[in-house]
Amino acid sequence: MNFNCFSNDTRLTETTPAYIPDSLIFDMDGTLWDNVDTYAVSWTRGMKKMGGYDKEVTREDILSQMGNEIGGVMLKVLVPEWTKEEQNRLFHAVIESYQELVPTMKPVIFDGVTEGAGAALAKI
Repeated sequence: MNFNCFSNDTRLTETTPAYIPDSLIFDMDGTLWDNVDTYAVSWTRGMKKMGGYDKEVTREDILSQMGNEIGGVMLKVLVPEWTKEEQNRLFHAVIESYQELVPTMKPVIFDGVTEGAGAALAKI
């Protein structure tokens, strides 16, 4: 496999030092572990903090919105009848609820992540 390097129009291959990464950046939430259940609890608690809203946000609700921006699309889908001000207050209540759950959350780490991280650290 070759990649075009636009800086000087040379070709990179798998053995070219510039091709071989020396570090990785992970999008950890959803890539390395499943934290959807914590999100669902955060949304449910956030809505209860708003008062008078007893809807339980389910795992399926969150999964149907994965990839959408929380402060925009998700709010419009989950509570379309709410005013922008109410949605903004809910947004902050959800974030606050999530932060409260951080010390006790138990995300499910995907298979192979622990081993892969150990192998990556061994190369350092």
